[in-house]
Amino acid sequence: MRLKTALRIAPTLALFHAFAANAQDAPASAATLVPADSVAVLIVHDGDQKLSEIQSLAFDSDIVDSPAYRRVLENRELMQARVMLAGVAATAGVDSWTAVGALLGRELAIAAQPRKAGDPALVAVARLRQPELVDRLLETVYGMIGLTVDGRPQPEASRIVDGVRVYKLGDDGFVCRIDDALVLSNDQSAMRAVVKQHAAGTGGIVETSDWREARADVPRDAAAWGFVRLKHLRDGLSESGETIPGKLDNPLAAFVFGNWHYAALHARRATFWLRAQTGELTLETRFAGVGKFPETHRGFDVAPAPGDWDASALPRFLAEMRLTRDWSRLFAERESLLTLSAASDVVNFATTLSTLFGGMDFLNDILPKLETDTRLIVARQDFSATDVLPVPRLPAFALVTRLKPEAVEDMTQRLFSAAQMALSILNLDMAQNGQPTYLIDVDRYRGVRMLTTVFTNPPGRASMASSQDESTMADSREGSVRFNFTPAVAVVSDRYVVATSRELLTDIIDSVLDAAKSTQQTAERCLDRLSVDGRSFVEILEENRRELIANRMLEEDLSRAEAERDIDMILDLLGRVQH
Repeated sequence: MRLKTALRIAPTLALFHAFAANAQDAPASAATLVPADSVAVLIVHDGDQKLSEIQSLAFDSDIVDSPAYRRVLENRELMQARVMLAGVAATAGVDSWTAVGALLGRELAIAAQPRKAGDPALVAVARLRQPELVDRLLETVYGMIGLTVDGRPQPEASRIVDGVRVYKLGDDGFVCRIDDALVLSNDQSAMRAVVKQHAAGTGGIVETSDWREARADVPRDAAAWGFVRLKHLRDGLSESGETIPGKLDNPLAAFVFGNWHYAALHARRATFWLRAQTGELTLETRFAGVGKFPETHRGFDVAPAPGDWDASALPRFLAEMRLTRDWSRLFAERESLLTLSAASDVVNFATTLSTLFGGMDFLNDILPKLETDTRLIVARQDFSATDVLPVPRLPAFALVTRLKPEAVEDMTQRLFSAAQMALSILNLDMAQNGQPTYLIDVDRYRGVRMLTTVFTNPPGRASMASSQDESTMADSREGSVRFNFTPAVAVVSDRYVVATSRELLTDIIDSVLDAAKSTQQTAERCLDRLSVDGRSFVEILEENRRELIANRMLEEDLSRAEAERDIDMILDLLGRVQH
């Protein structure tokens, strides 16, 4: 079973493409020193070169000249660390960036092992490209903190283990050099296992079947990858008296993430990798040892639906979550997935929807007529021509689900009727609570019938917002958060679309109808896919700067000047990276 997420951050693609390309020739040798019983392993290729790319990006985008960067440097602890690093690097004849890059090496492996109490034991192994430089850096550090005197190790500060000198750093830090590798750990037993493993000439984690199978799953152009041995993790949790719950108490979480939950309970291993391709940074996950889903989870046992239109091409696209589920089966097996109270909530929800559909049984008559492909789409809204500016300004949302071909004609009118009834009930509730209500209208766009809404109250009316809201409104056009939502509904081709704005609905209609003119389909390998556009996310934050400042003042008890400094620092930094 493979689950996939994708993060679209175009300005950083050059960095990750270069990073991934170099990874193809880097041997997976750092992991030969990772203990064989490690539960989780992360491999990062060419960390030294990646740091150099990050440095170039920071200077090219003027991040180093930004208020955000200067504010970070004002941190006292960080300043002390920078001064110490600069001193150590200067002693070795290099700058700080070069020193850190040398420590990262050509390949970095980080492994975790559970302990009976406290945080997990960690082991970090860096295969060095410049071992002589790292030795000079270590000699300087050892001398500065008293581990060596005149270059000679102090007996109480180090110990020889199988021919390898291991230094003790503080209460729970250990460091040593083995061949061309630098090894650090927060656990004495873990460090001893690394040294013993090297002395015995064994390959540790790389000699396990989990390593071999995980490595075979990972594309050669992956910039970073790793795996978690889920069975080992579950055994470790059990020994400490903790377990992963067998049923979830949140229906939405169970239906959306139930396959992940089942895999966490039953899979042997989860492998993940990061790569850059076709304008995206993608993080993919594959579970091994899950086997076929049982009858209780057969709603997840479906083939990925092909992609026949691209939501990321929508104007002001922000994000999309795409799920492939047999909703009828999931609802039918709710008692196997959910706690008793959560299953009861699902029944109540289904009863309400059955009422909206004029007595048709939601579980038996409605859900079986839906296809497995479901999308939640998020897009920025354009408020330039609106009468009211909501505070805060939220994106628009749309739920898109497909109808089975034989059900389109019968379900279209029923879906419109149910939507109109739901909006009428919502209108009644809003009116009873003194809130602005909707005018509901039927319109057409490119031949597609739409159910649309607009608010009845013109701007400036007292009913636009509560008295508490009005006290914070700085602009006569501003209204409460509810003005973000003007629901709109349509059935376009075989898709039922429920959107929170007419604009997003018409954009989706355009996309679906234009895609229908093409016979091209994109093969989808994954049941789940999450796409996020980083630039649009930053723009939404910038639109809500004032609200972010107010929240910062309340949450942290800061003055306005302090809150503005914090928020502007974040927005400035994100803006420089994105642009």
